[in-house]
Amino acid sequence: MICRCPNCGASNSLDSLVGDAEAAEVLKMLLELDVNMGKAAIRYIGLFRPAKSQLSWARTAKLLNELLPMIKAETVERDGVSYPAPAAAWIHGFTETLAARDMGRLKTPLKSHGYLYEIVSKWQPSAAA
Repeated sequence: MICRCPNCGASNSLDSLVGDAEAAEVLKMLLELDVNMGKAAIRYIGLFRPAKSQLSWARTAKLLNELLPMIKAETVERDGVSYPAPAAAWIHGFTETLAARDMGRLKTPLKSHGYLYEIVSKWQPSAAA
């Protein structure tokens, strides 16, 4: 079965993805998330892709591993302060970060999750509406 990435257009066989240890780890992490959260997270991770090369599975796994503990704990750490961050806050953060890139306010490739953390830390339930 051939899978096509909606973000970059790359095609790969599902068999090879499951057979590659790093790719399988990324798939496992994404399966731990709600479908909407997983889609938003992987689109966000695409912001780390270097302009002239692909984002490696190892780098993708590292970036997701940095986020997953906070997503699962429904919290975000920013400047030594812990803020509540339910799933809606994370999805809002991913969406706003992608929108900032689309509007030219955010230079890619990203180097850290700082911009995302800032948005998530300031999230209010009314902001999701």
